[in-house]
Amino acid sequence: MIFVKKELRKNVRRIISGLDADYLAFSDRGIYDNVLSLDEVNGAELILLYYSVGREVDTRPLLEELFSRGKTVALPVCQPKGIMSFYSYHGRMTEDGFYGIPVPEGGEELLPPRGTVMIVPALAFDNEGFRLGQGGGYYDRYLASHELFTVGVGREELLLDKTPTDAYDMPVNVLVTEKKTVRLR
Repeated sequence: MIFVKKELRKNVRRIISGLDADYLAFSDRGIYDNVLSLDEVNGAELILLYYSVGREVDTRPLLEELFSRGKTVALPVCQPKGIMSFYSYHGRMTEDGFYGIPVPEGGEELLPPRGTVMIVPALAFDNEGFRLGQGGGYYDRYLASHELFTVGVGREELLLDKTPTDAYDMPVNVLVTEKKTVRLR
């Protein structure tokens, strides 16, 4: 299974690198609009989000919009051995994060109450809401220890028919692309 996922990640990364900039901008905007139309997002006090890097779905406009609406937004801070925590965002980021991923400046760790909304990244999702992640297991470990309402954000061009899964893989509750919002559970 590890080899299958590794090869699939390699292939998906190749596809991502070849996506047209116009498509990326179009899909980012559609995903932004669809996420902001979710009742769960609009009703949430706390939203766990990720700070996009590279060619990931661009969450920076979403971060700023949610923050400007007075939502408490928390972003991941990763540590070695798959440990991830979420820290509050107060309008500024620092480049000092693990793997070079920016982290909130001056934030404090937040422990999400049950039902908190989490926007979940992935290289790709399948039609059942299972994700193909980067391979570090950070989100799988975090999701296994928290009861969250999960929203997977992915590009329509990267949807897979089926993602290889292990027992610890957890599907999202809602899958959002630029073209659709699918409630899965």
